[in-house]
Amino acid sequence: VDEAIARVREASPELPPDVAEHMARHAVSEVEGGFAFTFDPMLRRSFGHSYAEEQIRVLLREVKVPVRVLRGSTGFAWADDHLRARLELLRAGDPLVVEGGHHVHLERPMDVARAIEAFVSSCP
Repeated sequence: VDEAIARVREASPELPPDVAEHMARHAVSEVEGGFAFTFDPMLRRSFGHSYAEEQIRVLLREVKVPVRVLRGSTGFAWADDHLRARLELLRAGDPLVVEGGHHVHLERPMDVARAIEAFVSSCP
């Protein structure tokens, strides 16, 4: 587990130690000869039914429910033009930035929960 924690921290140095430990304890499984990280293999596959950007945009235009995007302050960059265009199609406004990184939901769960609660409470 200590080695797994070190690898998690190496990949995501912004994670607090307790979050890295939680991820490591729940993201490894025993295999012959030791331990291995577990993950959904579909995350690393190319899909035969991938959508072209214009197809994605057509789908996003059809979303009729309110949308609010949350992101960590040091997570993935959102200034990219096609991501901004996607947010516009969703009528989502600017992302709500919560202090944290890619795993902001694990780093700041109460802040994320409050943001979600506020959004859901404001929906008709």
